[in-house]
Amino acid sequence: MVNRRRRLKLRAGSGVCPIMKTAMMIPGVLCVLIGLLWIGQGAGAIDWPQSSFMIRQTQWAYYGAALAALGVALLWHARR
Repeated sequence: MVNRRRRLKLRAGSGVCPIMKTAMMIPGVLCVLIGLLWIGQGAGAIDWPQSSFMIRQTQWAYYGAALAALGVALLWHARR
């Protein structure tokens, strides 16, 4: 009886539901990818598109790092 109750307790509190996992994984991946693009543009490593105002502007590298960190946090929370 105790073992069954323990299994139910573990199953009930086993983390995030699958819909919420997906709802956090998709924005998490997008945040990481866009953040990496912004880091590359801000650092001058990515010159695409050529008419972008973000190229070689270090503030955009910092914004990209913050966005990528947010994406990593979302992915970490979704995978817990």
